Amino acid sequence: MEFSEDIFVGGSITDEEDIIFKLKNGEFPTDVYCVCRCPEGKFRYEIMSCRELKKELRRKHFVICGIGGSKSEAFEIFRTIVEETDEFA
Repeated sequence: MEFSEDIFVGGSITDEEDIIFKLKNGEFPTDVYCVCRCPEGKFRYEIMSCRELKKELRRKHFVICGIGGSKSEAFEIFRTIVEETDEFA
């Protein structure tokens, strides 16, 4: 698991450094959803809870590019990523 240089953070996340620190050290906080880029998977991006991410890490390599406090917030973060990057243009 890697982290993008610019991580998009949702408004409900109050302590992003703490969450990123936990993720980097193998802890998976509850009620946090990650927007992940998966270079070798079927889909380019996936949105999943940290618990789901923990399971999937055994099978795939992910780059975390956004974190949100809910699934709907993670979708909004994904929308922002799409709008601000030229990857899908």
